[in-house]
Amino acid sequence: MFQTEPIIYLQSLGNEWFTFLMILITMMGSSSFLIAITIITTFGVDFKKVLFCTSYCSGQAWLL
Repeated sequence: MFQTEPIIYLQSLGNEWFTFLMILITMMGSSSFLIAITIITTFGVDFKKVLFCTSYCSGQAWLL
């Protein structure tokens, strides 16, 4: 059966910073966050290295 004790415990800790932290963690799963991280990684590191890594990891390294 479903247990509500962990949820009730987290709700009892509810204050401004904890709620903000939980909202940030929830937002990490959104597609806009993942796209932003991908763009920052692509242009922040080295475009050729990232291109090779993504192609290699997806099994398309033969295209390079």
